[in-house]
Amino acid sequence: MRVQLTAPIEEVWLKVKSDDRGAEQMLLQRGESREYDVSEEIILSIGRVQSLKIAINGRNLDIVKFLPNPKATRARNVVINKGNYQQYLN
Repeated sequence: MRVQLTAPIEEVWLKVKSDDRGAEQMLLQRGESREYDVSEEIILSIGRVQSLKIAINGRNLDIVKFLPNPKATRARNVVINKGNYQQYLN
């Protein structure tokens, strides 16, 4: 899977763990993107959830569908993998 994380509106804090690699923390600035080639899964913790755009293989994902509370501003340990990502596509 090709996962693209973008902060189009405002800065977004992220913690990203891709496959068996170590976790990476970052602050994506407005307009900034990061891309990951993922074999199995990616695990995200997000500050300002509503301000993050996620695309998988070029298709937008609706991150709100992952959240127990759709009005949440933060999310912890959101697991996106080959088996579940298609149900969250827009």
